[in-house]
Amino acid sequence: MRLPREKFICALESVKPGISPEGIVEQSSCFVFNEGKVYTFNDEVCCHGPSLLDKAFSGAIPGEKLLAFLHKLKEEEIQVEASSSEFAVISRGKRAWFTLEKEINMPLDMVEKAKEWKPLKAGFLDAVNLVQQCAGKNQPQFFLNCVHLSPNWLEACDQFQLCRWQIATGVKESTLVRQTSLNSIVSLGVTECGETESWIHFRNTNGVTISCRRYLQKYPDLTKVLNTNGVPITLPKYLAEAAERANIFSEENIKNYVIVELIPGKVKVESYGISGRFREIRKSKYQGEEIKFLISPQLLIEITKNYSKCTVSKNCLKAEGDSCIYLAYLFQPDEIEIAQSEKGATNERKLKEH
Repeated sequence: MRLPREKFICALESVKPGISPEGIVEQSSCFVFNEGKVYTFNDEVCCHGPSLLDKAFSGAIPGEKLLAFLHKLKEEEIQVEASSSEFAVISRGKRAWFTLEKEINMPLDMVEKAKEWKPLKAGFLDAVNLVQQCAGKNQPQFFLNCVHLSPNWLEACDQFQLCRWQIATGVKESTLVRQTSLNSIVSLGVTECGETESWIHFRNTNGVTISCRRYLQKYPDLTKVLNTNGVPITLPKYLAEAAERANIFSEENIKNYVIVELIPGKVKVESYGISGRFREIRKSKYQGEEIKFLISPQLLIEITKNYSKCTVSKNCLKAEGDSCIYLAYLFQPDEIEIAQSEKGATNERKLKEH
């Protein structure tokens, strides 16, 4: 069978969020093909979409290796063949054989199918893209690693920063979804959502569906914290450019933060990574008290471009728009060092202290 290589890659990339090399469930490191569709499932995320392969073909193929080889080819068209134990990709004198498991053992029956689908509100993906950056990844408290979807807003907090975006989410009851699961829906351009007992499902117009495991545990009420008032300040627009430069190093970290320090007459932006570190100091009209905070560089870019007028209180910096409220907690210089260290990650200030 002959296939357009780029389209085949796109079909596989669209379901890649469900791939896990750690073997969390059976065949979770594989693309599973069946009846013209390709599936991935890692117990937290399940994806499926059109495969471009013949409906008669079925089996599981190692996912990362197959994608890596397809990306290394240059030809516009490839040929694929299958035996009882191998899947071959052929292109102009090059041939690669991948182990093929004909028996499908991926536990797809664990994922309920949505019976009702609702269109997502305009701006929903923008909201997810911004809010998910405020969720943690390895926090000891589970809810800090999740995005909270209520019927009327979505929000996230990692003890350094929090964000709430007012928008109808389409869910009937409040639920938590891991940040690492939900952030995958943005690039897919999903347009609809559905709910089942254990999953929230999203799909796009190309027939790709991504299902994210939902958790119904209680999320803290952040409303009182979000109502914090303070003294108005204006963030300089050039912070967006500084954030882009700082991101070169900070993006190497598990959680991507940069350090921003407002000092009378100047602003300082710093970042650290495995490859090196960055510092930028610029003159500023700021004349308030010295303040220091951690923030995602992407969020800093968003805020300085769209929410330059902020307020500062004793504990936090707050930026507010028509639909979105963002808070960054303020730190003393020694607290920044503790918060950045792996040792200090379990000793950060608790949300209730703010």
